[in-house]
This record gives sequence, C-alpha cells and structure tokens, in this order.
Amino acid sequence: MQFTSIASTFDRITASFIDSLVFLPIIFLDYSIEDLTQSQLLIFLYFVVSWQLGWLYTTLLHGYRGQTLGKIRRHIQVVQFADGSHISYRRAALRDLPYIVLILVSTSVWIYANIAWFGGWYSEEHNAIASKVYWAVLYSSLGWILVECVSMFFHPQRRAIHDLIAGTIVIRQLQKAY
Repeated sequence: MQFTSIASTFDRITASFIDSLVFLPIIFLDYSIEDLTQSQLLIFLYFVVSWQLGWLYTTLLHGYRGQTLGKIRRHIQVVQFADGSHISYRRAALRDLPYIVLILVSTSVWIYANIAWFGGWYSEEHNAIASKVYWAVLYSSLGWILVECVSMFFHPQRRAIHDLIAGTIVIRQLQKAY
C-alpha cells in the first residue's frame, strides 16, 4: 500500500521521548519504594509489576488505538502496513516482542535471585550469574535500540525492524476538518 503521510523520524523520536517522560514518576517511586514500606514482600511484588509497565503501556495503547501518549501528542499512529487499518493487540505485542523477551528474562532472573535470597540459599555464584544476565540484557537492549534506529533512518518508509516484524508502519494522522 502507498502511504502519503509517513511519520518523520523526528516525530517518532519525539513521541518516544514524551512516552519516557510518562514513566518519570514511576522511576522516582522505584528509587524510593524501599523507604515507603518495611515489607519485603510488598517491595518484591511492586518491582515485579513495575518492570512490566513499559511493555504493557506500549502494547496496550498501540493495540487499543495505535497510539501511545507521545504519538497522540505528535499526531502519528501505528497502522497495518498492508492496508492502513487498525492494528490488533497481537500485532502490537509482536512489535514489542524483543523488549518483552528481554524484560521477562531479566525479571525471571531477578525473581529467582530474590526467592533464593528469601530462602537463604543465595550465593556469590547466583550473584555472578544474575549480574552476567543483567549486563547481557542491558547490552542487548542497547544493541537493539541501535539496530532499530539504523533501520528507521535508512528504510525508505522509515520502518524500524519492529515495524517490519509486525507488518506495521507509523503514519501522520489525517487532520479532521471541522
């Protein structure tokens, strides 16, 4: 399908920046949560949920209307590449699949480490393995961001790898005449 109004790289990056601002209060809460409660179980449950909020935010909002808050602000929208129609929650999750996998891997290791610590059988070996996994996830995330940016900059329709995987494209919204 031919799209006449593909979102600019600037709009996409600005929308991502705006979306990151949405999470500032949560980041501040993450750093202060241990001071707010003495319950280790509540802290544990809080972080298990908190770390999932990023991919849930993008997947649910893209699946709902093709836009996150940043995309709404920049007047851009994710649609199906084949016909320009609304994307499904499945397609929205497919766009975020690499991040979802990385987050779930690091969350699983963190849960295991905490259960081992609570159970009294956490060791320096566990710590070394967890540290290696966290660094691998960090470097993989940074590498993925780089690949995404390069693909978006050089693709003729500014489609990033996640757009190619999910069969989506980000377009400018048509302005409604009133």
